[in-house]
Amino acid sequence: MPLAPAGQPLAGEALDLTGHLFGAFEGTRLVGAVRVNYGSVDPGRAGDGFGTYADFYGMSRFGPAYPQGISIVTRLMAEAEHRSGQTMARFGVALYEHTRDTQPQVDFCVIDCVPALKPLFRRIGYRQIGPVLQHPVAGPVLPLAFAVYHREHFARVGSPLAAVCPRHDRAAAEWFDAKFASEVQPWASAAAAGMSIS
Repeated sequence: MPLAPAGQPLAGEALDLTGHLFGAFEGTRLVGAVRVNYGSVDPGRAGDGFGTYADFYGMSRFGPAYPQGISIVTRLMAEAEHRSGQTMARFGVALYEHTRDTQPQVDFCVIDCVPALKPLFRRIGYRQIGPVLQHPVAGPVLPLAFAVYHREHFARVGSPLAAVCPRHDRAAAEWFDAKFASEVQPWASAAAAGMSIS
């Protein structure tokens, strides 16, 4: 996670070399972009494929799914008028379909967002998996994740991913629900009470 002075472009980082870059277009105009990285146990590749993000997100909490069963979504950017509504929903579906079709070993997807965008990501199916983190570039962010084949959750929250999720992986879904329910409970309770925990 390189630092950059305000108004300056971000410096490159190791994840740029192995990331999959996606763009959202309105006609020929780029209106959004994102980078997705997939975990690796490839001996020809240094590390787990996540660099400093592994510690930042506490990915070891994902147990045996770490690293090859995890993807991370970073550097998500969109023009202001495209940050809600159908553009982001279609973008999320396209990213999901790419992972589903090309990285079938991935069971969990991790992202972070500034607190103001949490409702947008909740509608996609993400859930908060820990306290606020201090990102060196974005400032305070919320760590979020979902089980990739948790069709029941996607349907329950009205996520557009419910329509493209091909199956319900009961074992991964139940593990995710049990693992993160206790970790998220203090933040979920505080949010319901209108309080802030940092």
